Amino acid sequence: MAGSSFSGRGLGLSLAALALACGSGGSIDGGFIGVPWKTPAKPPPPPFADSATTTALATGGPDSTREGKLKRRGVRAYQPGPRSAASPAEAEPTNAPAVTSGRLESTLIRLRDLERRHHRLTGSYSAHPTRLGITDGPGVELRVVWASPWGWAAIARDAANSVPACAIYVGTVPSSLASDGRVGSARPGAPACVDSGEQPSRMLVQVQNLADDPPAADAALMGLMRADLMNLATSQRQYRAVQGTYSRTTRVLNVHYSWSSGVALNILSANSKGWSGEATYDQLPGKSSVIYAGKVTDVPATEERGLVPEKEGSVVCDQ
Repeated sequence: MAGSSFSGRGLGLSLAALALACGSGGSIDGGFIGVPWKTPAKPPPPPFADSATTTALATGGPDSTREGKLKRRGVRAYQPGPRSAASPAEAEPTNAPAVTSGRLESTLIRLRDLERRHHRLTGSYSAHPTRLGITDGPGVELRVVWASPWGWAAIARDAANSVPACAIYVGTVPSSLASDGRVGSARPGAPACVDSGEQPSRMLVQVQNLADDPPAADAALMGLMRADLMNLATSQRQYRAVQGTYSRTTRVLNVHYSWSSGVALNILSANSKGWSGEATYDQLPGKSSVIYAGKVTDVPATEERGLVPEKEGSVVCDQ
């Protein structure tokens, strides 16, 4: 009996303890002991006005921005300086480089090197700088004013003004302003330049004249033949003054003025009393220029039209 009583009291105590542990809101059926299955909702957060930080986060204030976060971390955010009136993308393009004689000279030297290479490959000079791979550049006018297998000339100048300007020539280039019919200077292949207030060189004036008033190709080549025959006449007079007769060949003449590349000079007749000669050009087939001096058996005539000189010492050409 005593054991039964003890067991009953123990069971009662156990049930009492269980009831105390569950409390008013707990139940065994709920699955938890001491913690309700459905917990009451948490109290609402305080109004935004009660917390400056919460208010800023909710309203997108400065503390919610990147600058605000960096400020809380003690880092200073990058602040761009005041923007100029026109951004680089909106600003007007910079002006083109100033046209100077040094810049023009460099352009012609580059052209000279390209022309030299082109002549080695083709046997002729080019009249088209762009085909050689060179452009005039902003504000610069670059022109090849004469080009043949025997020579070329070019001018580079300020496109908006007459100066500065530079010119260059190589080989045989015709010129109506020269007594020998050709552009010439002491330094062929070297640019000659002129700036404001300066006097241009003779070579530069000759090339400028070709650029401003270019002659027809045939007329220019005829000018070369005419000038070469006049130079030949000078050499014949000098030879006769020493030898007492005119030379029958150009090989023994003391030619002070060498004739043009591409021009062929031929002495048709010569003796102590007179001589006659002819000039032809390889790019003008069928045309010629002739001259005579003194007394000759036959007055020479041009090849194409049969023209004869009006008087001794004058030159006539097929035109």
